[in-house]
Amino acid sequence: MKLALVLSGLLGSALYFFGVIPGTGSPGGLEPVVSYYGNGQMRASTSFVDGMREGPAVEWYADGQKLAEGRYQAGLREGEWTFWLPGGEIDRERSGTYHSGKLAGG
Repeated sequence: MKLALVLSGLLGSALYFFGVIPGTGSPGGLEPVVSYYGNGQMRASTSFVDGMREGPAVEWYADGQKLAEGRYQAGLREGEWTFWLPGGEIDRERSGTYHSGKLAGG
């Protein structure tokens, strides 16, 4: 049991150090990538096309609470994005509609 915990901690540390774990690919050419915090908690999940973020994306705080959710297009935030503050409330200053990576009206 202790060995499993130690190995799990080492794996989490390695994942944190290297930053990401490439997925196995998916239809449409999107390659899902998941990054982790040192504690093993997921940090972010998004897909890449030609090295640029593309499609749905989700980010979490180190405690597992959702930090952000939206979509990327050509590496930039596009469309509706929601951001959450550490206490769980929606961050109204950062949430909204994005065009070419910029918050509309912001």
